[in-house]
Amino acid sequence: MCSATTVESSTKGGKILISDDSGRLTAFSWTFSTDSGTGRTVNIGKSDMGLTSPASSLTPLSPNHLFCASACGDSMLLHLDIPSPGPPSSPTAPSSSPRRRLKGKGREDVSSPSSIIVSEPSIGSTEVLERWVNLAPVKDFCAVGDQSGGTVSHRIHEGQFMLKRQSHLVLASGSSNANSLRVVRSGAGLERVAAIEGLEGVEHVWSLDLGEG
Repeated sequence: MCSATTVESSTKGGKILISDDSGRLTAFSWTFSTDSGTGRTVNIGKSDMGLTSPASSLTPLSPNHLFCASACGDSMLLHLDIPSPGPPSSPTAPSSSPRRRLKGKGREDVSSPSSIIVSEPSIGSTEVLERWVNLAPVKDFCAVGDQSGGTVSHRIHEGQFMLKRQSHLVLASGSSNANSLRVVRSGAGLERVAAIEGLEGVEHVWSLDLGEG
């Protein structure tokens, strides 16, 4: 499990959502009912809600809207349709604990259900209403241009039409089911900090901590 939240909770039942490291979103729902013959019954259901980005946190905005924040994929605003528990997949399981009466009230303590019903798994629906692009974590990147050495753009400088050659970045981003290749064409600047002569074929660069003193 990566993240979880309670979507709905009341005296009639509730719903929770769980997201794992693979971005799989699962809903668990339950309802309470009372019958004079069988006593209090809890009906429990499980729903597969599909795949999202691996969630760092889940924030319910309403019973049907959820904000999924992700540190390794795109954050999303989702619209959810979580099914209620359906027909049982197993027979009613009577509770082994006896029902108690509240002192001075003359009525039964129904905090423990007399039977539990587990419904057949179902499939819910998830719709992405809004998506916020997240490039992190960037595992690797390279600058790419066309065969002539860069992509061609234009700008007007002092009334003259000028051509300018540019490169764009291809990033290896994300993790788990959010792995992707992203192309950044604007908003990324490359600046030469230093040039060391005599070094060729450099593949990796790392820092060294010389310590104090």
